[in-house]
Amino acid sequence: MAGELPARSCFVAGTLILTKDGHKPIDEIQVGEEVYSYNPETGEKGLKPVVNTFVHDKDVLLNVYIGELKIETTEEHPFWVADKGWVLAGDLEVGDQLLLHSDEIVEITELEWIHLVTPVKVYNFEVKDWHTYFVSEIDVFVHNKALKYDPDAGGFSSFRRVKKALGPAGKGNQYHHIVEQSQIAKSGFLPRQIHHYDNVIAVPKPVHRKISSYYSSKRDFTNGLRVRDWLAGKSFEEQMEFGLKIMKDFGVMQ
Repeated sequence: MAGELPARSCFVAGTLILTKDGHKPIDEIQVGEEVYSYNPETGEKGLKPVVNTFVHDKDVLLNVYIGELKIETTEEHPFWVADKGWVLAGDLEVGDQLLLHSDEIVEITELEWIHLVTPVKVYNFEVKDWHTYFVSEIDVFVHNKALKYDPDAGGFSSFRRVKKALGPAGKGNQYHHIVEQSQIAKSGFLPRQIHHYDNVIAVPKPVHRKISSYYSSKRDFTNGLRVRDWLAGKSFEEQMEFGLKIMKDFGVMQ
């Protein structure tokens, strides 16, 4: 049974989805059907069942162009961007590189906002376990969940936006991520987890440089890996605990 997706992250009717039986329009996807899904944290790829479907009316759309290919989506829908991780469609930029089911990378060539006089139906569905699927005839990797900004949650879609919300870091200071920005791509964390009030703190510039150098270094406990690569794949909570310890070690926190 179709339901309403709270944040309305969807695609227009006719958008092709990669299923067990080949490509199928999103508006024909049904609960129980198997679609191809991918877990960016483990690299696993396979078929997963659809557990719910959603439909909504929308009067603002975003056309994402990859060459002549057009994907019609809503601004809240998350796409996987190389070196960034999950990015809402409304925050995508020309030149961003998207991942395909084939593991190829393609580049966004144009973004076009469409404001409609009459709303149209848009569709989405929930995928079991990994919550991801592939859209269009070239199979672009997307998330099934809305990551819409909750003003009470303190998370933002980009570093620029959280810095603007926080204001100046103060004379001689720079903003520092306790859990590093690189973990959006390395660990699959959401931008709104990383660019969050609780994860961004002002520190003296010299200390910030030292902490960054530390994360780039190899330590006895990292098995030959740089610290940030050793952390990749650990939970957000584990990385937060580690980051807070490092800040204490560098005298930023007591």
